[in-house]
Amino acid sequence: MEKKDHALVRVQELLTIACQNTVQQMPITEKGREKVVKYINELAEDFKFYHQTATLACNYFDRYIATLMGSNVDKALVQMIASTSLLMAAKFSDRKLPPLSELKKVHHDRCDTSEFADLELKMLEALQWKLHVPLPSSFVDPLRALCIGAPFDANIEERVSFFIDLSVYGYKFLAYSHAAIAAACMLIAWHVSGENAATRRFLEPLANAVEMQPKQLVDCVHALDDYNQSCFPEAAKKHHHLSVANAFVPIPSNGCTPTSPESPAAGASVRV
Repeated sequence: MEKKDHALVRVQELLTIACQNTVQQMPITEKGREKVVKYINELAEDFKFYHQTATLACNYFDRYIATLMGSNVDKALVQMIASTSLLMAAKFSDRKLPPLSELKKVHHDRCDTSEFADLELKMLEALQWKLHVPLPSSFVDPLRALCIGAPFDANIEERVSFFIDLSVYGYKFLAYSHAAIAAACMLIAWHVSGENAATRRFLEPLANAVEMQPKQLVDCVHALDDYNQSCFPEAAKKHHHLSVANAFVPIPSNGCTPTSPESPAAGASVRV
């Protein structure tokens, strides 16, 4: 099997893992969720966990909190779920566990260690014990192998990682598969690196690999760009000459890439 074929098979294998769920709704606001993601990442950093442990914990949090739609979810419960999500992620993917006594301190001793264990069991049942989740970073290497001849220097790799990390905070990205997010991050990283030929050349192969129409993948790229601007407005002003719209030829409604480009629409800037 050729390397390109093997990479496509690997992407498809990851896509078929049952717990690769998307989340459409949750009983907290967009800003509330951003605070939760920040809390999980800061707590993971305090405990010196792997970076992927925090990202995995955010996935557990999102999937579990979505099962509580219609329930009364107060701030204290949200924090308990976030802390327990990190505990579960550490058990699954890290080299050490957070001391429960330290978690109690984080919660100002307003909970008992047994409450973490009880909530963990509830969460495992709600998640159907599906804890193996291919994160967006898991898709980068096989997708990269599909893009033969594509530019991948240290700066581009750093930008791919930056946009993947940024996507974890964005509420709207819960509706996209992790494969789609990885592909979109590669496309926008090429754009901000001045490699627009790569964005045009590999848009359709990447969309096919992650089982999307090219226009849908472009929408995800634009969503990343918009969210990046909202998070880093000063950087966006500094690089106002960059436009994601310039990275792609217009995608028609049938989802097929046209053979000749038209004039691009005015677009938004991105942080580089």
